[in-house]
Order: sequence, then C-alpha cells, then structure tokens
Amino acid sequence: LKILERREDIISLEITNSSVNSKTDNKIQTSNAQFVTNRQERAWSVLESLTSSPPVALALVRSSGWLELLGILAGYVGFTKVWASRQGAAKTLARLLWDPNTGTLLSPLLQ
Repeated sequence: LKILERREDIISLEITNSSVNSKTDNKIQTSNAQFVTNRQERAWSVLESLTSSPPVALALVRSSGWLELLGILAGYVGFTKVWASRQGAAKTLARLLWDPNTGTLLSPLLQ
C-alpha cells in the first residue's frame, strides 16, 4: 500500500513523526556521528602509521592505493567526501611522498 501513497503524503507523515521524537533523535544522531568520526580518524591514523613501514608503503605505491587516496583527497565522485577521510588521505600521501624510497616512485605518477 505504501507504493500507492503519494510522495507528498509520505513526506508530511515523516515530518509529523520526526517532530515528535526530534530531541532524542538529534542526541542519538549526534553521538553516533561523533562515534563514527572518531573511528574514522583512528583508522586513518593507523593507515598513516602503517605507511612508515617500507613493505606497506611500497605495496600502496605499486597498487592502485595511491590513486584511491588521491581520489579521496580531491573528492571525486564515487569516493568518500568526509573531512576526516580527506585529512587522512592527505597525511598518508604526504608520508608516501616524503619517504625517499616511495617518493621517487610516486612523484612521477602524480605528474
């Protein structure tokens, strides 16, 4: 039966239902968003730390991992646009470029 309902009726029903529980929902959504952001920041810092290891750094450069990091940093369609991800990708690419072993391999690929 929901297929037969008009979209305007569904939207007005959703607005009515959401206004009743908006305060508690906002608190839950805020805490969930903060939890997800903290988890993403930790994951990016782990990846940045792993790139200081030569085998991991070389694997990222030799695979398409560096290209995906660049896509995240630039905000291309199909890649995440979360700020924590962009920061993590920038830090990871910077570490890869700063390393003398991977920087010489990666810099020609970026030109």
